[in-house]
Amino acid sequence: MGQCASKASSKGDDDDSRRGVVSTSAGDGDKKKRSLVKTTQPLGARYAYVNKLGHGAFGEVYTYQTTTGGVVAVKALDKQKLSRIRTSSHRTMMDDAIDEAEFMAVCADEHIVGVYEWCEEARGDKAYIVMEFCERGALVGDDTDTFEPFEDSRAKAVIRDICSALVVCHAQGVVHYDVKPQNVLVHASGAHKLGDFGSARRVEKNVQDGTYALVRTTPGTPAFTAPECCEGEPCDGFKADMWSVGVTAHALVTGSYAYQAEGAWNTYQLILSQDVDLSQISDEQCRDFLAKVLDRDPAKRLTAQQALEHAWLAS
Repeated sequence: MGQCASKASSKGDDDDSRRGVVSTSAGDGDKKKRSLVKTTQPLGARYAYVNKLGHGAFGEVYTYQTTTGGVVAVKALDKQKLSRIRTSSHRTMMDDAIDEAEFMAVCADEHIVGVYEWCEEARGDKAYIVMEFCERGALVGDDTDTFEPFEDSRAKAVIRDICSALVVCHAQGVVHYDVKPQNVLVHASGAHKLGDFGSARRVEKNVQDGTYALVRTTPGTPAFTAPECCEGEPCDGFKADMWSVGVTAHALVTGSYAYQAEGAWNTYQLILSQDVDLSQISDEQCRDFLAKVLDRDPAKRLTAQQALEHAWLAS
């Protein structure tokens, strides 16, 4: 479907900013120290294969059963292929895959798909990310251009859960950078969980003034990209995430995507030249929420915490 499901392919050489786990610094005592569990033990020693869920160019996704009877999702990655493809002058897709797992571990929360371990067997050409299994799959399919609008109560529940996830991410210095309905997974309990941290970035905090570094690469999916990021200029990643929340919320309540065009460049031009049409939004609180998360001025755009406190989500 157009640009709503596909990711932009270009990445800048600042991808070193993605490496590593965010550490707790002085004065940040409210942050929890977390890290990714890594092992070289054979996957089969701890999990039993169940079935295959899908596949992509660089790996497959399976379900496995734990020794206690639970079910997990396992992403199997082709180490050789990923190690040969460079995403910058000194990084490969394998580095990015490790970062994705680390960021999800760092941001562990009930509103984020859980990551249990990174398994890289001593022998073999596969690496595995063992994750929480969300039985109901993605909120919206990749190949869907339009869909039935969500009931107001459900749309609010989804956006509330996304914003709750982003509060945790942003507190840990992690920009998700690809918020969209396709990256929200639905657990068997009905809970909505933010997943796919493949485009995520880590931003460093200035301990003197408390500000965070700008992100210098373009977000993952063109149709959900904030205007200030469309021309490749450094941007506030946290506020870029919130623009994506706005485009996602608009899609859920209208059943269609605000920006659809052929190719990334055309999509960026559309975003730069046209505001999201809010005229069809009858609910006054919803319209006000969308206007505030889709403000073209990042400084005026709501933060994730402010969004949670807005009347539309608080009601």
